[in-house]
Amino acid sequence: MREIKAVWSGFVIGAKLWADFEDLAIITSHDIETVAGFRHFCIQRQNMLHLRALGFAPLTMQRPLSDGEKPKVGKERRYLRPDEANHLITAAAKRGRHGFRDKVLLRLVYRHGLRAAEACGLRWSQIDLDNRTIHVARVKGSKDSLHTLDRDEVRDLRALRKDSDSQYVFVTERGGPLSTDTLGYIVREAGQQAGLDVAAHPHMLRHAAGYFLANEGLDTRLIQEFLGHRDIRHTVRYTELSPRRLAAVRVR
Repeated sequence: MREIKAVWSGFVIGAKLWADFEDLAIITSHDIETVAGFRHFCIQRQNMLHLRALGFAPLTMQRPLSDGEKPKVGKERRYLRPDEANHLITAAAKRGRHGFRDKVLLRLVYRHGLRAAEACGLRWSQIDLDNRTIHVARVKGSKDSLHTLDRDEVRDLRALRKDSDSQYVFVTERGGPLSTDTLGYIVREAGQQAGLDVAAHPHMLRHAAGYFLANEGLDTRLIQEFLGHRDIRHTVRYTELSPRRLAAVRVR
């Protein structure tokens, strides 16, 4: 407490010296708010140092909020729930001139846990419509895998294939592959149209696949193989948040 008083007293003395050289008539309300903010900062700093001396973890100092500024909140969810993912896919089908393409794209991203670059770089040579398989060429040093396509995926991919002469599955009006920025825009716009309470981005669909499989009780090694993780530590994040993990734990 003595340190706080010392800091505050020092500031008051400094303010008086400043006042001796300035016309007090020109001191504004903003100057007074600045003084109050500095005092708040000093108190927070001394409290932090005191707690640190007692052995507590360091604290992050917070500055006073300005008018209209909202306080920062904790991190948002990094994944979508199954119902949110499906609402987003449905919303994508209803927006723009390429709703059908976008629906097929986002559904593949979700069901097969694709990264943005993997989805945008997908080629027809990776898809076997007769045998209902897709060769997922992973990026970031991950392991490739062979996934089974559902019947609705095969049906819609056949429709896309009929109207395309490109080697890429998902293309722009000029025939080139979609960019990852375009995919991000599609997901963001579809998320807003679906009324999601989180700011959606493509990787949230990949995480949604991982959490869905973990919630279904799938073995962690199978999830790792499905998503192409080389390091199982990247897969464990999904099982750690699975409700099944603590389902039998009760506080009575």
